Amino acid sequence: MATVNPIENLFARLNVVGISTPVARKSLPSWWDDEIALIPSGVQQAQMYLARAFNISLASLADPNAAVIFLASTQQKPVTH
Repeated sequence: MATVNPIENLFARLNVVGISTPVARKSLPSWWDDEIALIPSGVQQAQMYLARAFNISLASLADPNAAVIFLASTQQKPVTH
């Protein structure tokens, strides 16, 4: 039986919230190879890159059964008078 790569589950979860796989892939480093995600630290690395790129809760990406949760933006528009 073939091993399912955890990155595929991660991309599928991002698709549910509107982030397509091609867009998600572009946020990973140029050296990224999906086989890296076959080890636990590799999938964690992908989760960190994706969480930072899309302002998503890392904890929500780390739990494969959790809903993907976007963080509140801390940027504020400058006030003009």
